[in-house]
Amino acid sequence: MNKYTFSTQKGKAYYCNSIPGFIRDTSSSIVGQLVQHSFEINKEQSDAWDNQIQELQKRLDACG
Repeated sequence: MNKYTFSTQKGKAYYCNSIPGFIRDTSSSIVGQLVQHSFEINKEQSDAWDNQIQELQKRLDACG
């Protein structure tokens, strides 16, 4: 049984990727995609997203 769940939801999120793709993607690339769709972005917000993304990538990678 596959331990990853894949989303088929396209066009409804600012970032969409498989779990393995998310783990391989750089946090700066993901933040860049989020920033493109954000209303007003500041350094604190982009840093917070970057930190949260890196932490989630580490935890997901550890589950694999």
